[in-house]
This record gives sequence, C-alpha cells and structure tokens, in this order.
Amino acid sequence: MLAGYVDRISHGEVAGWAGNKEQPDEAVEISIFVDGYKRAQLVCDLARPDLKQSGQWGDGRHGFRFRFPAPLAREMTHRVSVRFTATGRSLNEGEMMLSPDGTTPTPIRNRTEADEMLSLPTPCTPLDTFRLFPFYDRSYGLSDLLARLEFNGQQPRHIRYAVFGALRPGDGRDEFANNTFVPRDHLNQCLMSPAFQQEVLTLVLNTFPEKRRLLFVHIPKCAGSDLSHHLMTRYPSIDQRLMDEKWTPKDALFATLRDLVPALPLFDSIFARGHIRLNWYLERGLARPIDRLFTIMRHPVEIAVSQATYVMMRIAQDLESGKTGLDTQQWLVHLGFDEMPQWPLVDLAEHVCHKTLRTREIVIPNPLCHWLGGR
Repeated sequence: MLAGYVDRISHGEVAGWAGNKEQPDEAVEISIFVDGYKRAQLVCDLARPDLKQSGQWGDGRHGFRFRFPAPLAREMTHRVSVRFTATGRSLNEGEMMLSPDGTTPTPIRNRTEADEMLSLPTPCTPLDTFRLFPFYDRSYGLSDLLARLEFNGQQPRHIRYAVFGALRPGDGRDEFANNTFVPRDHLNQCLMSPAFQQEVLTLVLNTFPEKRRLLFVHIPKCAGSDLSHHLMTRYPSIDQRLMDEKWTPKDALFATLRDLVPALPLFDSIFARGHIRLNWYLERGLARPIDRLFTIMRHPVEIAVSQATYVMMRIAQDLESGKTGLDTQQWLVHLGFDEMPQWPLVDLAEHVCHKTLRTREIVIPNPLCHWLGGR
C-alpha cells in the first residue's frame, strides 16, 4: 500500500516522502503537477533518518526534493499537485494552492485511499474519452478523474488515438522525453495540450457523427448573438471560444464538456456557434448534406458603424468599471494605446470611432466576403 506526505510546497520547491508499506525497501515514483501540467517525475530515494528510525520503512531512503528550474510566478495563483505515478492518487497534503500574496499555502480537499471512487474504463476512442467528462469535478481537477482509470499496456499511440482519433495535431515527440512513459500522465498531457483545445470543436462534431450539425457562420455585428442565445436554449451547443485558452481556461473547458456530453443523447442536433468563417467548416469536412449552414447578413456600412460604436461603448464601460476586458485589451493594441486612455469621453469617442473605422484588424473590409468567401 502506497503512503506518503508532502512536507513543503512553495514557489521554489516541493519536498516530502513516499513509499510502499508492503515493500518498505522499494523506491516509488511520484509526479508533480502545476496548474494541471506535469512538471516532474521523481524516484523517492533520498535518505530520511526519521523514516529509518520508525522501523517501518526499511533503510528510510524514501525522501524526495524537487526544485523548480525557475520559481513559479509569484503574481499568479498556482495549484500544485503531488501524486503517486503508479496510481495517480494524491499524497497526504499533496494538493496545495499557492496564493500571489505569499501567505501560507492553502490545502485543497482531495480524495484518499479510503474514499469510495467509481472505477472508470480506460478510454480507447475519442467517444470513450468524452464519456469520462461527466465525472469531472472542478474542485478535484483532471488528475483526480484520471486516477480512477486502470491502465494496462497502453502505448503512446493508443493514448493519442483515444484523445485525437484520426486527427494528428503535432508529432508528440517531446511529450514525455524527460520521463519514463506513464499512460495516465500522457493522457493528462494530451488533454491539457493546446492541440486538444484548439481542435475540441472538430473532435466533438466528429465523435458524434449521428447528430445533425447546426453550423452558424456568425458575422460580427449582424444580430447573431440574439439568434445564438435563442438556439442555445433548444439545442446542446459548443462555442468557438472554447478553442482559445485566453477566453476559456482548461478547467472551464472540461466543465463545459462535463455538461455537454450527457445532454447529447437527448437531442438529434448539436449547435456550433461563434465567429467562425464558412471556409473553416468546409476545409475540415464538417458540413455534410444532412447538416444546416446558416448566417445573418447586414449592410457592410451598417456593420462597420455598429462595430465602431460597440468598441467605444466597451471602452467606456471598462473605464467606468476600472477593469479592462480581454477584447478591449486587443482593441487598444490595434488602436495604438499602451494602456486605457484617460481622455475626456467626447474626445475619446471621436478619436476611437474614426480610428476604428480605419483599422483593418477591428473593422474588416468586405466583411461578407471575409466570412462567407474564400481565403
């Protein structure tokens, strides 16, 4: 039986011990994750006089100490997880949240060996993988979900197929170059990868081919948001913003899949929404004869004026709230501002609206051709 304890988790290092009660002279391995990403895999073989003196742990060589190559950023919150490599279960005090203010790390509620955990089948196909997400618990994280799986002889190609199917994003050569291959950790790596998030809409649609696809080409500033909100109440939907980690953090992505997958068997259609060009669907072969492709169009001049007005409205709202949204940050860069301008609102509105109309990254020339035409 595996046992262990994490003595210290900080922005600079992790230290503790781990061993096997049934084989007290055996050195076990642990894996260290930061914000869901595997950072290290260690053999616990450092001398621990306290363990040796206890008489229960052989020669006591079961300690570990890992120093991060570069200290974790102190201006951010980090979740650090220390788990047994063989089982994926957390060590005692092995789940901690590091706060930006430098206060004492906060323990995170985690499962123990005594907890009853539903054992889940190891995925072999993308459908199997998506069927895991209804068991995802945001408070425990992805590692806890994967700890429920029993792996037996899976190779890297098996894991990658279970996540990506026929898609082959990247070559994966550096996925576990510094560690012994561990199927559970490799599955974690694939699900946490940029490739999985960037392809998630394609993967969902291809994994459930029996569903009719309602593919909305949402041209900005054409009242498409109202239509989207209406259709979202009638069909399970997947949003284009899920594909961008700037808009959707990994835990929010997995939570969305947790809610989406159980709903799919109850409906005959799935609604894909967001600012996606027609060619994006066509190039990926996602539009089939049984599907529905649709859009809403508006006069190009009205689109341009509406976009300029919307940008100014959002900047004014962010000035009032004191918080700058992600899209506002992007617009400010395109408009040549290093930070939120503090001009009088009348002067700012005139400047922003005029410049917005002449900034191709914000107001796209020939918008109908851009969203519905070729490259």
